[in-house]
Amino acid sequence: MSKFSVAGAEAYERGIGRWSRRLAPAFLDFCGPVAGRVLDIGCGTGILAESLLARGGVTGVVGIDIADPLLARARSEISDPRASFDRVDAAALPYVGRSFDHALSMLVVNFLEDRPASLREAMRITRAGGTVAAAVWDMRGGFMYARFAWDIAAALDPVAATERDKLFQTRFLRPGSLEALWKEIGLVEVRGQSLAIDMTFSDFDDYWQPLLGTGQTFSKYFGALPAGAQLRTYEAVRAAFLVGDDDGPRSFAARAFAVGGRVPGFH
Repeated sequence: MSKFSVAGAEAYERGIGRWSRRLAPAFLDFCGPVAGRVLDIGCGTGILAESLLARGGVTGVVGIDIADPLLARARSEISDPRASFDRVDAAALPYVGRSFDHALSMLVVNFLEDRPASLREAMRITRAGGTVAAAVWDMRGGFMYARFAWDIAAALDPVAATERDKLFQTRFLRPGSLEALWKEIGLVEVRGQSLAIDMTFSDFDDYWQPLLGTGQTFSKYFGALPAGAQLRTYEAVRAAFLVGDDDGPRSFAARAFAVGGRVPGFH
């Protein structure tokens, strides 16, 4: 299903989840009226599911993921009987066709191994006229949280530059690319929009430590460096964060691409 990996639920929450929680309401506003039974593709710790359950008209949410620690966290945190969480591959959904009213995916599409296959599965299980929608971070131009550390590391180390480029090269992180994919698989009334949130940090440590604890690419790269190279990278990133000022609160803007379309066959 996915190339995504994470060290654990706590690391996920601190490094990724807190920003997903800010993005979820804006994403659901973009999706428009969402009611009935909803499939949450790549549910993580249940952040989008929580937002869905708080909205009127949602009768059920099925969250799917392949990360067992995140699913365990979702099951332990969300006791609403309308919610369930399954370990399922997005490219091979075990659900009956047209059994959901909507299929939504937040911050996951860029990690899917076979995006067209997974999205066609989402279409298959969504009723005619239902919404299939997703949001992904604009990693190249609108996600300073990640680019900040990667660009500094890349200036110090060609290996970091190579890793950064691999991470951000996918064409599905380009403006308009998600809309093109949605049309390619046969969705109609396709529309896109940019969504913005603020990422606020109490100090440099609040920025830096989650980067090393998420189990994702930067922490793996940094962890493989010799001690001296780690120190150089740390000091360079910290100096850029502080910009000669005292340590303390900082705020970075973050932007996501959102896309939505309807399953054809309705009148």
